[in-house]
This record gives sequence, C-alpha cells and structure tokens, in this order.
Amino acid sequence: MQKQSGFTLIELMIAIAILGIVVSLGIPSFAKLIAENRVSGATNEFNAALQVARSEAVRRGKAVSIRSVGGAETFQGGWNVFAETATSSGSTGSFETGDTYIREAKSVGGTTTISRTNSSWVVDTSDSTRMYFAFNSRGASNSGNAAYFKICDSSNTSIKGRGLSINVVGKISLDSSSLTCP
Repeated sequence: MQKQSGFTLIELMIAIAILGIVVSLGIPSFAKLIAENRVSGATNEFNAALQVARSEAVRRGKAVSIRSVGGAETFQGGWNVFAETATSSGSTGSFETGDTYIREAKSVGGTTTISRTNSSWVVDTSDSTRMYFAFNSRGASNSGNAAYFKICDSSNTSIKGRGLSINVVGKISLDSSSLTCP
C-alpha cells in the first residue's frame, strides 16, 4: 500500500485561523496607509493647480484665479483655474463672460477635505474670499494677503493634515505635514 501525504482537516483549519488573525491585525494599518496617501495625493494635486495658476498669471500677464467648483466653501468637490479678462471687474474669483478656463479638477474623492484657513490653520467661515484665490500678473497674491489651505481626512482624525501656504509674493509651500484635523 502506498502512503498518502497531505494536510488533515484540523491542520488546514488551524492554518486558516492563524491567517485570519494575521490579516485582521494588518487591515487597520492598511486602511490608515490608504487614507494618508489620499491626503498626500490631494495635497500634491492642489499644489500643482496653484502652481499652474501662478505660472499662467505671469505668462498671460493678467490675473488668474483658482475657485472651488460651484463657489463651495471647500475645495474637495473640485476647482477651476481660469484667466480673468482685463475688462472683468477686478479679480472677483468668479468666472465671468470673457474669462478663459485653464484647468478643471474633479472631486478629490474619499473623505479628504481641502479648506481655506487663517494663519493658525483654523477655518474662518467669516472670510468671504475663502472659496477662491487669485494671482496677479506678476504671480503674487492679487489681494496682497497670504492664504492658507488645510488638507485633512475627515473620517480619520489620527491622520495628520497638511497645510499649503501662499505668501504675499505668491510663493507656494507645504507649510506643515503634521496639522491636527477635526
């Protein structure tokens, strides 16, 4: 008679149980990693849009704005970059007749939020310009004020947020990658 080799049913069940325990320990870490990458990706995408807006303002010699889609108070729903015409009533941050779209971004997805804040990284709901930012023809802040944007994952408060700042001369920088998110 030939000897058979293989796993018994008990050995197979123990191996599956051990595998289940190991996987259950790794899933929360993997979910956090995905959320951190989503915040990082949204930060990089928004930074790129700001860089495009600034460079287009200098290239075209006119004001270029970045505005949240639909004038929403936050940017996670997407944003538009557009050049304002010389006949526009100043840089209002609103798309008007004669303005030219340069780039459009769709929603960042997931539970990532992008909000304009004050210099303390606190969302200021009284600021009427929080849904847009404009660069003048020299690439500087059109309003003469610095701007701050906070990127967070609203569903996972253990993940540190990131902050983008634009100083009065238009320099865009990652100001912080360890902000506390609500």
